[in-house]
Amino acid sequence: MVRPAEAYVPSKAISQLAVLRLPVAVGMQELPATFLDALGLRRHPPVTVVTEGMGTLGWSHRELVRYL
Repeated sequence: MVRPAEAYVPSKAISQLAVLRLPVAVGMQELPATFLDALGLRRHPPVTVVTEGMGTLGWSHRELVRYL
């Protein structure tokens, strides 16, 4: 179990980073976005997480810019 501030709301942006194995909240699709925000769930990972994981993702700088 992970604290809400350390988990992410499932989204297309997070699914593109599946290789990084970020903690994603499961079963939250029916809850209002305002409630998830109040809990502190993240919608997007920090840029540092993405740039540090570029090697794992196999991304070039061009792909990183496209993601951002």
